[in-house]
Amino acid sequence: MDGTQDIQGKEQVSICLQYVDQDLVPQEVFVGLYEVLGTTGEKMAKIATDVLLRLNIPISGLRGQTYDGAANMSGKFSGAQAVLKKEQPLALYVHCGAHCVNLITQSACRPYYVTHCSGSMTLEL
Repeated sequence: MDGTQDIQGKEQVSICLQYVDQDLVPQEVFVGLYEVLGTTGEKMAKIATDVLLRLNIPISGLRGQTYDGAANMSGKFSGAQAVLKKEQPLALYVHCGAHCVNLITQSACRPYYVTHCSGSMTLEL
């Protein structure tokens, strides 16, 4: 799950599912975009469970969750991952690798300033 606003400013989430098929080959499918009425962990978890229900996928089969580091998703007590983990304790949360790479890239592309020991000289690298 990942959230964004559309051109009209409405919050929406995209949902992708990863699974292993009968030949033990990992698969990933885009399920869809869903409008959300709120972004609390409880509401985001509700969207996830509703999508699984509509796809006839039992939550008992959920084994992992990956989200960005936002508190509403990754929060230890009331984030979506915590809410889903209460329903399915085997659904481990891992910070999304793609978000980690994005954060590293953004940080690496920022200008850095080097200041001479006396503080009289500043260079932009």
